[in-house]
Parts: sequence; structure tokens; C-alpha cells
Amino acid sequence: SSGTIADSRVHGQLSFSTGTDAAPSVLTERMTILNSGNVGIGTTIPKNPFSVVTEQSAQYPIAGEIYSGDSVGAIYLGRKARGTAALPTAALANDVLTGLVGIGYTGSAFSAEAVHVTLRASENFSSTNQGTYIVFETTPNGSTGASRAERMRVLGSGNVGIGTTTPTNTLGVQGTGYFSGSLF
Repeated sequence: SSGTIADSRVHGQLSFSTGTDAAPSVLTERMTILNSGNVGIGTTIPKNPFSVVTEQSAQYPIAGEIYSGDSVGAIYLGRKARGTAALPTAALANDVLTGLVGIGYTGSAFSAEAVHVTLRASENFSSTNQGTYIVFETTPNGSTGASRAERMRVLGSGNVGIGTTTPTNTLGVQGTGYFSGSLF
């Protein structure tokens, strides 16, 4: 196949296009870098610093693959600092270090953020203090993302809280529960 790099679509923007083996001169734009710095793959109007858009039934629009002789697999890295890139300062307690957000299309627009998994600092970060916790937030059936609430938290100690943000035991449940089988 063939390809081209062009900057003529919009002044100050960069477009990457490719052809196919069957029609090398018929180019399709594959990647765009806007003058804002936003990069789009599969879109000419990336709305975020890095946007990947596909209309294919791709199971994973972004995938990492590692082939090695050890046990390490593909890991997503999210980094958080306060300040600026030139002068970063320490992450503070409750800062989101990284996370995942799920948003669905309603038929007329994308919904509010309906589900969150966030990894957060549990203390002000330093070279010796780097405690963390994980928060799981969901939206109940029959409601909107505005009703999203924390459902479970895993503390740095390993304690898990369901319905509580401060579990003091290995498993802390606030509310009713049901157990089937033996409970030791």
C-alpha cells in the first residue's frame, strides 16, 4: 500500500492518509493532528488530546501486546502530578491517579459518565508515602449517570468496603447482605 503526509487540509494541521494495494492513489485520511495538538486516529475532529474512533466491531480499539519470556503483560500507565509538566509537584490525598470511565450513547447523545473505576492517592505523595485506594462507582438501572455513586472501595490495607468508604475489617458491608453456604 502507499501513503502520504499532507498539511493542506487546514492550515497548521497535519493529516496522514493511506491507500490500498488495489487502489494506491485513492487515499483515506487515517490520522490527524490538529493545531490544538489533539491527535485523532479514525477521526478528523479529535475531541481529546488522543482520540481513537472506529466504526468496526473492534473488540479493543486500543490494545497492547507483549511477547516476552516473563510474566509481565500489557499494562496501562496513568501518571498524576500537580503543578506543570516543567515544574511538577506531588500528588495530594484523594487525587485521581488514573481511571476508567464508561459512557453510553442514549440514541440522541452520549450520556453522563455512568461508571467509574478510579485509582486514587490516599495520602499526600512523597518519596516515602505513596498510599492508594480504588473506587468503584456505578449507576442504578432506570436512572442517569447523575445518579452514579460509589459502591465499593478497596483500601491500600486490602480492606474492602461495600456501602462504606471506611472499612475497618477485611470486608466491611454497610446495608443488608445475603450469604449462601457456610460463612466462617
